[in-house]
Formats: sequence, structure tokens, C-alpha cells
Amino acid sequence: MTIYISKKLQAIEILKDENISINFNGCKHVAKHIGIVNLMPKKSETEAQIVKLLNNCDEDLNIHFIKINTYKSEHENYRYMQLNYEDFDEIKQKLDGIIITGAPLEKIEFRDVSYIDELNAILDYIRKNKKYSLYICWGAQVALNHFYGVRKELKESKIFGVFRHKIIKRDDILKDVYNSFKSPHSRYTSLNRQDIENSNSLELLAITEENEEHILKGNFNDYYILGHLEYDKDTLKKEYLRDLNKGLKINIPKYYFKNNSIESDIDFSWREDAIKIYSNWIKIISKDNGK
Repeated sequence: MTIYISKKLQAIEILKDENISINFNGCKHVAKHIGIVNLMPKKSETEAQIVKLLNNCDEDLNIHFIKINTYKSEHENYRYMQLNYEDFDEIKQKLDGIIITGAPLEKIEFRDVSYIDELNAILDYIRKNKKYSLYICWGAQVALNHFYGVRKELKESKIFGVFRHKIIKRDDILKDVYNSFKSPHSRYTSLNRQDIENSNSLELLAITEENEEHILKGNFNDYYILGHLEYDKDTLKKEYLRDLNKGLKINIPKYYFKNNSIESDIDFSWREDAIKIYSNWIKIISKDNGK
């Protein structure tokens, strides 16, 4: 399938190296429009990770990367963001689905995030217009708090590694995905389980074997993934080395290096199920739209 993107991305060289078919000659009229609010500091890595997953879907897709105007990224060239990311208000009506990524903001109260008002306005539009939405890690936490009042809780140590999962409720997004499927996690917080159980509108679909939340579903076409299915093989390794170099207290990622040693190979066992879950999300949009 072909990914259509109307603007250039920093990730284009990464995608070329992996033979991803990208068309930069504007959008395809009949293809669905997927907006991605990329809140991660390393924009190009996240661009490539998500585009690679969406490229494995069975449909052509128009991809729009969306900027947050009230936040000036410290990690990327501001001019690049202005030129190559789009304003939400200019494209929101055409979007069939929206993805909001994670961000390294877990230890900050939601209300103290500099761009929270703009992000909440996007969330309000999504809910009011019943747009199909998928939220990743911190993006999932902030949306769950905004929509359902689910609180986050700081953990004593980081949830960090590649974990097996138990499916506790079947759903279309987990079609052809089986118990013990794996996914990377990299976060300092979990969800308040009582808040989830008290909600009549949330369903917990999958948890780690350590009983941490992974995938939830709301009642307005909304899905939440607390892990990072989009991560490449070496992303956790890069995060581990980054934190070590900063002198932070960090444990080696669990179940990630085959011999629990940074010198050994990486267990890149989540890619196939990641493709299935993202493809299933696109199929849910198509099915419900009668396309």
C-alpha cells in the first residue's frame, strides 16, 4: 500500500532505507486521512516508526503530522515544524482517524503542561465529533484523564522492557492477536485501577503479566495503548543508554536483551503483533464507515 504525505518529513531517509512507499505529490482523494499529533521529542524517529506500521495496512492512507502551536520544541528545528507539520484546525474536518503520541511528561501534572489547553481543545473536538482515535503512552494517560477522570500514579521504578500480555477481553483491535503477545513499555506511571473499574465507559482489554495496563477501549471510538508497539528494535536500548549517560537510576530493560546483557541480541518479537493491531484499527475505521 502507499502512504501519501503532502509535506516533507525528516524521517524520509529512514523510510527510504526500509523501502517504504511514500508519495509526496499530494493526497489521494479516496484514501483515508489519518492525523498524527507527534509529541515525542525526537520527531523523525516517531514519524518513521508510525509510518512504517501504517504502511503495513491494507489501504492507501493520507498521513498528516499535526503541530502544537503553543509549544516550541527544544529538540527539533522550529522552522521544520512550521513548514512540515499542519495546523489541526485546517485539516480536522477531513480526518478519519487521529493518533496522539506519548511525551516525556509523566512526572508533570497534566495541568502544568505548557500546551495542555491546546491539547484539550483537540481532545474536545475528537469527542464532540466522534472521531476515531488512538492514544499512545502519555497521550493515552492525558486523554483518559480528560475524558474519564482516570488518574495516573507514579511508580517506584520505571516500567521498562518488553512484556508479555494477557488478553482479558476480546475486541476487533486484537483480531488475530493471541495471549502472551509482547510489547515494549517505557513509563514511570501507571493508571489508577479503581478509576478504571468505576467507569462504565471503559473496557480494559489487555494487561501485562505483571498486571499493568496495556490496551483500553472507550465508548467513543477511542483506544488507548499504554505501551509502545511502534518502537523499533533498538529504541529501548537507546533510551537505556541515554539515561545511563545522564547518570539516572535506571534498570536494564526487562526481557529485552536475550541474555539480559546489553552486549547480547535484542528480542524484537513485537513487530508482527504491532502491525496487526494498527492494521486492525484502520479496519475498524473502514468497517464502521462502510468502506
